[in-house]
Amino acid sequence: MSTDLEFSGKDVSEAVEKACFAHQIDEADLKYEIVRRESKKLFGLLGGKSALIKVCTTEVGGKELVQDLIKTTFGGEFGNADPSKRDSADGRRQKSSKSDQLRNDNPNLEQIVPEFDGPQIQGSLARILELMTVANCDINFSQEGSELHFDIKADDLDLLTSKRGAVLDALQFLVNKMHGQKGGRIFIDCDGFRSRHEEDISGLALRLGEKAKRLRKPVTINSLNAHDRRLVHMALQDDQELRSRSKGDGEFKKVVIYPNNAQRRRSRSKPAAEAV
Repeated sequence: MSTDLEFSGKDVSEAVEKACFAHQIDEADLKYEIVRRESKKLFGLLGGKSALIKVCTTEVGGKELVQDLIKTTFGGEFGNADPSKRDSADGRRQKSSKSDQLRNDNPNLEQIVPEFDGPQIQGSLARILELMTVANCDINFSQEGSELHFDIKADDLDLLTSKRGAVLDALQFLVNKMHGQKGGRIFIDCDGFRSRHEEDISGLALRLGEKAKRLRKPVTINSLNAHDRRLVHMALQDDQELRSRSKGDGEFKKVVIYPNNAQRRRSRSKPAAEAV
């Protein structure tokens, strides 16, 4: 699926830098079209526009990545499951959601810790990685309450960490579908990739939040998946001078960071304008 994403900046180089960060690629590998070059304000007051570029990418969504992994691993057997079984699985998920709601309404109910078969899941994960030609893998796991954490180390993990970790997310989704337990969750990381990525996203949110307060106008982060958008919102939630909101459609959306002080100034100036 081809998508066109637009990135703006005070000049073309800044717009390119934002696009490279969003796609986690080098400038030499970025294919873009300059929609508009920056223009200066007349006498420093009137007009003036920021630079705008359009990046055309062929993105593979999470569902497509999972389907490819399933076909590679199981030859379509898993993907062509009996529809009646899928219906029954949907019924089990509905019952599970009702149980979760009951547990939330009654916090004193005993929490059931799921029992994962770590070695078996480790073997399945190793087999999938072998079919994906990820060689010399060292897979470790540990359970923390209802969560089972896997960490993969190998000579070359670019295949898993490319596309901003989308392939890793798809692998994690697949393993949860194969071995997931009610009330539990399996997490897969690659040599600390997720931790570093989360720190990068949170740091970007804080820097752009300060920029929004300094410029007193909204700042936009382009093309983030649901997990990264949540990281941005969490990084800014304790700052009383800022608010953030997701904007757009599809799997990847923008996050707009608004300075609250700019909103207050507009609201205060409006009655005065109306009085005149």
